Amino acid sequence: MHASAHHGAVSPPLLRLFTGDAPIQKPSGPVNTDAKMVFANESEGGDFEGKLKFTLEQKGLVSQFSRWLVDRLVKREMRILMLGLDNSGKTSILYRLKLGQPKRTVPTIGFNVETLEYKNIAFTVWDVGGQEKLRALWHHYFASAQALIFVVDSSDRARLTEAASELHRLIKEEELHNSLLLVLANKQDLPNACNAAEISQLMKLYPPHISRSCYIQSCCATSGDGLHEGLDWLSSNMPDDRDK
Repeated sequence: MHASAHHGAVSPPLLRLFTGDAPIQKPSGPVNTDAKMVFANESEGGDFEGKLKFTLEQKGLVSQFSRWLVDRLVKREMRILMLGLDNSGKTSILYRLKLGQPKRTVPTIGFNVETLEYKNIAFTVWDVGGQEKLRALWHHYFASAQALIFVVDSSDRARLTEAASELHRLIKEEELHNSLLLVLANKQDLPNACNAAEISQLMKLYPPHISRSCYIQSCCATSGDGLHEGLDWLSSNMPDDRDK
């Protein structure tokens, strides 16, 4: 087993379900990994070039050597809540990042929690079941979440409205008000998958429908394409007061 409890935190009142290890076939061709930054205010937009280095550059670290020291010597932690509808691929993403290879999963009745080490940051990720009957329990996990990852099955266009409804409800939650928002448009290896721009439009992830910024990253859990780009965005936009 690879799950590890988050020390110092009280586990919400759900059971955990671990998954199997059957082999999974990876995509045979290239996978779309486009991304879209959505700004809460249009004036924040402009050229997005270099946005992933926003935190370090905006904090006035003027030399490459200074950035090198920060990246390697300052140990940071981030608590992440990963939500989404059932069958969106949340657990597959979690274990692809943890194990570095795809893992066969079954629907999560409860939650999985893992600590992922990436670029000197310890991401503690809570993956909570997305079945309709479990969504009423999501609020147990809101406390201290520094980032919300919302996973979407980008190939299941019939459920995008449902996914959008749940995400917009989460965005309005006071406990998640200061959390970074990353939307992972999963299953890009499947036919007719929506790209990041389509996800933004179809799920109404743009002003005035939302009043906060978010990053939409296309990805594929089975191949791992696009996943680390999402972590890059989180790590680069991690505010100083959350580093401790």
